[in-house]
Amino acid sequence: MAALPKRIIKETERLVSDPVPGITATPSEDNLRYFQVTIDGPESSPYSQGAPNPDDPLANDVAEDWKKDEKQAIKVAQEWTEKYAVK
Repeated sequence: MAALPKRIIKETERLVSDPVPGITATPSEDNLRYFQVTIDGPESSPYSQGAPNPDDPLANDVAEDWKKDEKQAIKVAQEWTEKYAVK
């Protein structure tokens, strides 16, 4: 593999030494150009204590449910977060 550009090395070192609150970015051991990233759900949101899964994209039916009944959609989001995404 070709050497990493100085910019990537510098930014990776900064992410490790001075992480952004609520976000973890860990370089892959196999390829330092790739990262495993986790973004914590904001407090006081349906995603609090959760970590959204980017491999499971948003679904149209969920958006429609949100538009029809936001209170119920928030309740479902909280239940799903507790069931599927709590760390």
